[in-house]
Amino acid sequence: MGRFVRIQPCQGRPAVVRRIRTRLENRVERVQTLVVSVDPDIESSEAEATGLRIEDIFRLVHGIDPHANLTEQGRISMDGGATTVALVRWEVGDHPRTGIPTKQSLERIVCAAITAVYGERADRVQKWVSTLGAHSTTPKTFAWSYMAGWYAEHGCEDFYRQVWRDKGIAAELATLLKACGAWDVAEARAAW
Repeated sequence: MGRFVRIQPCQGRPAVVRRIRTRLENRVERVQTLVVSVDPDIESSEAEATGLRIEDIFRLVHGIDPHANLTEQGRISMDGGATTVALVRWEVGDHPRTGIPTKQSLERIVCAAITAVYGERADRVQKWVSTLGAHSTTPKTFAWSYMAGWYAEHGCEDFYRQVWRDKGIAAELATLLKACGAWDVAEARAAW
C-alpha cells in the first residue's frame, strides 16, 4: 500500500479536537503519523502558553489507547509505537517587534524571518498596517503587506514559495521552524 498525506482543515480548536478523536477512533487504514498543525492565535506577550498543547492531545489519545506515551521528542507514541501523533504550533518565541503581527501564527513566523533579513521593510509595513485601524491588523494583513510590497510580481499564490527562494529568508525560516518543532516533523515525513 502506498503512502500519502491527507490535509484536513478544521477551522479552530474545537473542530481540531473532534477531528483528532474521529481520525484515531475510526481508523480504517493504518495511520503512521498524525500531525496536528495549529496557529495558536494567542498574543506573543502572553506569559502563559495557552491554546492546544501536546498535553491536551495526550489526554485525548490516552483515552483511545491507554498504553500511549509521551516521548522525549515531545510526540505521542500509540499502537505499540506503530502510530505517532505530533503537534506543530506555529509560533515564534520573541517579544513583539515592528513589522510583525502580535498573534502567534504561521504568518508571524514568515514576517519575523523577512524582518530579520530585511529590517528596513518592517517600518514600512508597520506604518502601512497602522493606517488600516485595529480591526485590520490580522497576521494575514502583515504577511500580505510584505507580499504586495516586495513580491507582487510573483502573484499571491507564489508568495510562500518566493520567501524560500531567498537564501537569507530561507535560512531564517529554517531557524524559526526548528525552534517551534515544525522542521523536525517535516524532516521525519520527508524521509519516507
